[in-house]
Amino acid sequence: GAPTPKSTDSFGTIRGLSPEEPTKRGGYYAASISLFANQNDISGARSDQNMTTFAVALASPLPQIKIPVGTGTVTLIPFAKSVGGYSISPLQGDFQPTNTIVDFYVETLTPTSGKFRINFEDVEQGADHDMDAIAEYTYQVLDDNTLKIDIASTYASGSIIQHLGYVISGTTADGTYLEVRDADTAVGSDPDYFLDTPPGQPIGFGWYDKDALPLSASRTFKVSSQNAAAFLKNPLWYAAKYGNFKDLNGNGLPDDGEWDADGDGVPDNYFLVTNALTLNDQLSQAFSTILGMSSSAAAIATNSTRLDTDTLIYQARFDSGDWSGQLLAYPVNDDGSVGLPVWDAAKLLPTPASRNIFTLNPDVSGSPKGVPFTWNVSTSLHATQQAALNRNGAGAVDGLGKERLNYLRGVQSGEQKNGGSFRDRKGVLGDIINSDPWFVGTQNYGYADLSDLEGTSYVSFRNSAAYASRTKMLYVGGNDGMLHAFDAETGVEKFSYVPLGAFAGLSALTDPTYEHQMYVDGSPRATDAYIDVSGDGNPEWRTVLAGTLGAGGKTVFALDVTEPDSFDGDDVLWEYADTDLGYTVGQAYVVRMANGKWAAVFGNGYNSTNYRAVLYIVDLQTGALIKKIDTGVGGAATPNGLATPAPVDYDGDRVVDAIYAGDLLGNLWKFDVADKTTGNWSIALKKGSTPIPLFKAKGPAGETQPITSRPNVGYGPAGSSSEVMVYFGTGKYFEKFDNVVGASPPVQTFYGIRDSRDSDSAITVTDRSVLVEQSILAEVNAFDYNLRVISDHEVIYGKTVKGWYMDLISPISGADGERVVDSPLLIGDHLIFTSIVPSGNPCDFGGTGWLYEMDPLTGGRVTYSVFDLDGDGLFDESDYVTVEIDGKEVKVPVSGKQSSSGIITTPGVISAGTKEYKLSS
Repeated sequence: GAPTPKSTDSFGTIRGLSPEEPTKRGGYYAASISLFANQNDISGARSDQNMTTFAVALASPLPQIKIPVGTGTVTLIPFAKSVGGYSISPLQGDFQPTNTIVDFYVETLTPTSGKFRINFEDVEQGADHDMDAIAEYTYQVLDDNTLKIDIASTYASGSIIQHLGYVISGTTADGTYLEVRDADTAVGSDPDYFLDTPPGQPIGFGWYDKDALPLSASRTFKVSSQNAAAFLKNPLWYAAKYGNFKDLNGNGLPDDGEWDADGDGVPDNYFLVTNALTLNDQLSQAFSTILGMSSSAAAIATNSTRLDTDTLIYQARFDSGDWSGQLLAYPVNDDGSVGLPVWDAAKLLPTPASRNIFTLNPDVSGSPKGVPFTWNVSTSLHATQQAALNRNGAGAVDGLGKERLNYLRGVQSGEQKNGGSFRDRKGVLGDIINSDPWFVGTQNYGYADLSDLEGTSYVSFRNSAAYASRTKMLYVGGNDGMLHAFDAETGVEKFSYVPLGAFAGLSALTDPTYEHQMYVDGSPRATDAYIDVSGDGNPEWRTVLAGTLGAGGKTVFALDVTEPDSFDGDDVLWEYADTDLGYTVGQAYVVRMANGKWAAVFGNGYNSTNYRAVLYIVDLQTGALIKKIDTGVGGAATPNGLATPAPVDYDGDRVVDAIYAGDLLGNLWKFDVADKTTGNWSIALKKGSTPIPLFKAKGPAGETQPITSRPNVGYGPAGSSSEVMVYFGTGKYFEKFDNVVGASPPVQTFYGIRDSRDSDSAITVTDRSVLVEQSILAEVNAFDYNLRVISDHEVIYGKTVKGWYMDLISPISGADGERVVDSPLLIGDHLIFTSIVPSGNPCDFGGTGWLYEMDPLTGGRVTYSVFDLDGDGLFDESDYVTVEIDGKEVKVPVSGKQSSSGIITTPGVISAGTKEYKLSS
């Protein structure tokens, strides 16, 4: 897309959502964003090298007549070409359409003879499928084991000249024979064609005789065991062979052993259905194989937000066949396309004994402490941890704790294929599904703006040689029970951490009957912070990672990752659990609070004990609870939970003033944490003494709309720190049946809500009357994409107008389950977000999604093209589409673009000077 206009103000922290985000004065203001991409760039630059093809062939597009002759078999395929008329040139080297077969009629069939008729269409694309030319074929096996073939041109009705015949194999004269002309071509109008085989002439001779082909012909063939011609397979056969081979030798070709594991001569991902009764079995086999394929659900990280020669993106993947994982690094080319992977971390893991793996012992000398993940009674695991590993997947004690721990470290000798009792696996790295990789290099988080010693010492910290030269890292959680830390340049694992909260389920990972479950499924997040890690009363700048277990557990942890090359047990800071903490589906933010503390801020997630929505603020240095703010909303009858929060610094001092977060019941909460006294932190808005949300999301029929993604916060219409706009979408996609789209799915919505900093700006009405409606006006297919145009209604803010909304309703299909489950982006003066549309077809996998880009203050379409739809490198009116608005046809810019490769999440944006590339997998 076109680069968004550069902002000229200095209020960068609102743009970045959090005081931890970098500010570029006078330039772009953007949150640190996770990029995820691989096969296709949704903005137009495409790279299909990683597409996988499965073929279920229901019937051959060409009839093959196999004729037993003696001890051999002759194969005959009807064939015809258009050689004249409608500017078709018969000259060799020019293009002549191959005729489509419209109908195939078998009139008689015996063991030694057959008669059939073929109806040929005179163009390749099918056209009107009428009777352009019909030929009658007769074959007879003679007593001397020769084969006689007769062909007669019996009917024609068209303006194109056709030559009809066949391709034959299994004889002494294999090849292509064009024997007769179509019935409505006059003798004087029939041209010579180089594939013609006039009567009595072999292939390649006599076609230039200047005589018309006859209307009937006969030819006799001798059978041969040495075929001169061989038929190509069904095109789907080749698509399958070349579309999913395992390139073991890296030469890019499907060599022996790479495409046909069972040696039956058929690609492993090709499923032929010649009998309709076997369709169910073949489809089931195809789907089962697809389920075992590698997929990617996580976002992708990038080592730069600007396109340089060394720009890499990182994609986490999973293989549902054995639940192994990959982490791949791809270069980004000058045109924004993605190159071939330069490394796969799964193939670069150190040997099991040399891996640096740590965990948290809950009681070492009376307090928790990070220890090596080894089987050492005196210095490593606690007795309860050892007891958990001494049980098998069914919970029975088997005394194999040490062997089980070594399996988790990567030792494969205990697997069943080697005579052991543990689950087989292709790779040691576990599947990575919902954990978004997080890149840590030498980013400037802007903390030089902090007052006093914190700000000045941050400059020194960043200028130190140790900081400038430290190893660039990539952190991601895996469902092998570990948070992994990889060298971002080489892909080699530096260390891993096994959270205490994951221990209860670790033994299941070795069970031969393992059914997949989550472990470290949350997305880590790291930033610089000023804390006293040594405990000597002298704080210093460190880089701290806050991680969650996501759907794998109910804990949050923190690691000091300042020096990843020398990470050890002392760098394990803490792990936090609480009765009101649910499955931590979301991220924890590391921020500077007004009370002088650095903290991890996170929502309580889902399925907590009390089912309420709760905000946690935990001391980053110690893991002690600073403040828990309970909304009081939710219960067993109406389960609730708080999603990822958005901390906001209003005045640019890098200290959090407010926190915004949504919950399952559609409430958008605002938490006031600007006071230096922790006891005064609370829900910002009240009705009397009762806390109320800033806004409650309800659909057009008054139905509750869940908010499960982090909001984004930007300037309000006044452009000052006195007011902000809060942007978020509604919908969820993590509970059972969320992927099922019913006949009348609930409508989900994207909102832009204005909030005044210094006044009670709660929106108490729930009928949307104080919001301006934008809508999806048109959905068209153009430039080989499905595109959407949205309205551009004016929004004049005041007492009666407090924001805008856009219902996600297709103008073609209506409500179709579309929803928003990922955080939007604010880049320059544009709002960017994605939606997902789970497929309503149970035979489909996943679904699709839309990428939207719009004006953030109004929610309407922008006035120029943000997509280079025609691929000419420009963003101009040639990228517009023509639609009908208010009864008139107008050319307007596009605001939405559908994914061509499945469900997508928030795109990664890489700036390349005059362009931005939005990448998504």
